[in-house]
Amino acid sequence: MAENPDANTMAEKSSQTPNRRLGVAVVWLALFCDYLLMTIVIPIFPSLGVGEVEVGMLFSAKAAVQVLFSPVVARVVDGYGLKPLVFGLFVELVSSIGFTASTSYSFWFVMRAIQGLASAAILSSGFLHVQQLHEGDNDALGNAMGTVITGIISGVLLGPPIGGVLFELGDTVPFFFNAGIVALAMVVTMVYARRYTQAPAKDDCKDRGVETSTGEKVCALLKDKHVLVVLFALMFANAAISCLEATCGLFLEEELGLKPSEVGLMYMVTAFPSVCGSKLGGWLGNRFGRWKIIMLGMVMQGAFYALGPKDILGVVAVSFAGLGCGMGFVDGCAPALLSDVGQLYHDGTGVIFTLQTAAIQMGFIVGPVCGSALMQGFSFQVMSIVLGGLMVVFAPMLYTNRDILQLLKAKQALSAPQPKEEDSAGATPAVSKTELDATGNADTQTTVEKPTIIAI
Repeated sequence: MAENPDANTMAEKSSQTPNRRLGVAVVWLALFCDYLLMTIVIPIFPSLGVGEVEVGMLFSAKAAVQVLFSPVVARVVDGYGLKPLVFGLFVELVSSIGFTASTSYSFWFVMRAIQGLASAAILSSGFLHVQQLHEGDNDALGNAMGTVITGIISGVLLGPPIGGVLFELGDTVPFFFNAGIVALAMVVTMVYARRYTQAPAKDDCKDRGVETSTGEKVCALLKDKHVLVVLFALMFANAAISCLEATCGLFLEEELGLKPSEVGLMYMVTAFPSVCGSKLGGWLGNRFGRWKIIMLGMVMQGAFYALGPKDILGVVAVSFAGLGCGMGFVDGCAPALLSDVGQLYHDGTGVIFTLQTAAIQMGFIVGPVCGSALMQGFSFQVMSIVLGGLMVVFAPMLYTNRDILQLLKAKQALSAPQPKEEDSAGATPAVSKTELDATGNADTQTTVEKPTIIAI
């Protein structure tokens, strides 16, 4: 007796619903912990009594190691499920406890650096897991990516105020607090991984009898202009944000006379618009196009970043609010757009998220070092104008990805198995499709009313 494919599909989706929700929650918590540890030190590092350049190097140490270890993570991300994520959380737990052992600059530099290895594993594994949970459902993927990005933004924005307040209670209190949160996330992830197992990322090239090495995947991705433009957008956007981490604390304390706790609370001004922008960005990307929302976010970030004069606290607050909303749009849509490009042209490999992580961390390397140099050589206002202007100038490059989602939906329609029986009378299919023969090849007698798709 023939099975009903629609009934099977509905049953499969129903069984995946709790897996999806819990999976997104687990990834959200892991990303939140990763970025909370990254930013909780913003009001703390200046207390070491070193110069602006040294503080910038301390912030950049994590990003540098993360970029260096990205090739290693790329080799394992497709085949080990959530194990890299659990490993990354364990390393961050060790790092959090390590910060309490000493207050020397060199020791903190080492502790900061090993966080890079943890972040590379957490982000690559987490984003790939979300993609696998929502494979074939583009709208749900966009919403899910926007949701998990709020974990990153929440960690980025809550880290400074938490760090500032807890640091005044004791030098080690912020790090013990973060260690507790990371330990909780690691236990939750381990329990989830045992209950819900996810198959390794599918390699269509291997299915076709073609072995593709990690190096070949990376080269193919870096030669794809659709991937590169998103990676550069992420690098510029995060360079601007990370520059604030290294310079804004010093500027607010020295020029406006704020205490560390007040500096941390200033970052809260960006919290609400950033979280809302990220969550809203997923929905807006589904409705209007992800490339448009990323472009809008970069223009907003650049314009509000350059807003001045910066010696007025109210102007700084408005600048932070607009910058936060733009950051939410960029970070909320970029992972889903990269997932679309990866599924369309690169067999849905998780290596694309490793490159995403590397691009973000390149921004965290360039931002603090260049921003600190510009601030030291000129002023905080000049630094803001230069970095803001770069984002506005680059934003139109996102036009390159204007047709990605439409092409991906057409590809999915072509590859989906078709029922042998014809549609009921009067019914018009939404998308023209090819008939597949027994070997899975398209029937040459059937045409597709869509633009030509680039061969995979």
